[in-house]
Formats: sequence, C-alpha cells, structure tokens
Amino acid sequence: MGDFTSEAILGHLTQIFPGFASYWESEGDIYRSQDGSFTSCGIFLTFTSFVRERYDQFRPEAVNALARFLDECMQEPGSKLSDAAAICFLENLRDESFATDLRRHLGGMPLEYFSQFS
Repeated sequence: MGDFTSEAILGHLTQIFPGFASYWESEGDIYRSQDGSFTSCGIFLTFTSFVRERYDQFRPEAVNALARFLDECMQEPGSKLSDAAAICFLENLRDESFATDLRRHLGGMPLEYFSQFS
C-alpha cells in the first residue's frame, strides 16, 4: 500500500465521497504544480477542508469506509503515504467539533495516531 499513487488516493476518496471530485477540481489548484501534478499530502489537505465543511452530512457508512481507507494508508508507519494521511489529514481534524464522532469510526494506526492528541 505504501506505493499508492496520488491519483489512486484521489480516486479512492472520490469513490467514498463522490462530492469530493468537484471540490478537488475547484479547490485543489493550490496544491497542484504547474504541470498539473499533485502530492498525496495536497490531496489530504484539500480533503481536510472538504470534511470540515461537510462532516455533519456524511453517512456513517462513508465515514467507516474512510476509516478503513486511512488504515490501509497507514500500514507502513513513516512512509510518505502514512505521513500524508496522519499529518496532512488526521492531525488537522483533532480539534473539530466532530472529532469524537470520527474517533468512534477509526481503528488501528489511525486511531492510535488520532488518540495521541486528546
């Protein structure tokens, strides 16, 4: 899983949250290089804003799917993918009003990482 491409991460997130595709197209430019490329961290940072704005609209099944995806991403601690999921996404949500609910869905490494902040 540690060799997950940025495009694959974007694909997985938009599969779980179809609304993220148009959000990425309108908001992701800040994290794209001139050649159109982007990093996993850039995707997760944009996804952080998407989640902050819409968490209360998410179905529990979608949050569970996200939690499973984050667990896959974090299977190799210290990898670029794991760090992107942890630092560029989970860490940014620790103080949000929905953090307690999000924590209930997490397991494995994502829960361990998220729990160190509270």
